[in-house]
Amino acid sequence: MTGSIGARWRATGSPEEAGEGVRVRHQAAEIPVTPQQEIFDERGRFIARADLRIDGTRRIYEYDGARHREAAG
Repeated sequence: MTGSIGARWRATGSPEEAGEGVRVRHQAAEIPVTPQQEIFDERGRFIARADLRIDGTRRIYEYDGARHREAAG
């Protein structure tokens, strides 16, 4: 799949704990998602890792759980 900047997507398949509830709700609504979606540019260089990707789209979901807020504070 190609993103707006020519990025390639590859899933690691290992969901992070804080996003698990979001993933489960999407699946309960029969919306297919991929957790921990890695994004690469057209040369294969790693760009980012999205918390959740809605399959069949170029949309990603990022969450900011309590664990992240505590680490930043």
